[in-house]
Amino acid sequence: MTKGQGDTPGKWRRVSPNPADVDREKFDSFLTKLSSMRAIAFPDAKTKSGLDKPAMTVQIRYEDSKQEKVAFGTVDGDVYAARTGEATPVQASMADFKVVGTALDEVAK
Repeated sequence: MTKGQGDTPGKWRRVSPNPADVDREKFDSFLTKLSSMRAIAFPDAKTKSGLDKPAMTVQIRYEDSKQEKVAFGTVDGDVYAARTGEATPVQASMADFKVVGTALDEVAK
């Protein structure tokens, strides 16, 4: 997010693949859906997660130097997620993952 000036709020900016400002309402909706995702299972380290070839990676930078990065992998109808720096992925809801994907598609328009 870019910094606001005075009473003007900052803007969310997409940097890849098509750099542009994004609709704040759509992006806030996407962030809400993304942050609402929860782990539904904690697979063991041997479980194939698909994270070697992520289906989606979300990286958000804010407050100049802070960032969050989450990768999602899919295998046989299951979805797994891992934040940067976490050794073991978690299993998440495929339905929630699809909702997040749809919200991200809206932001990309």
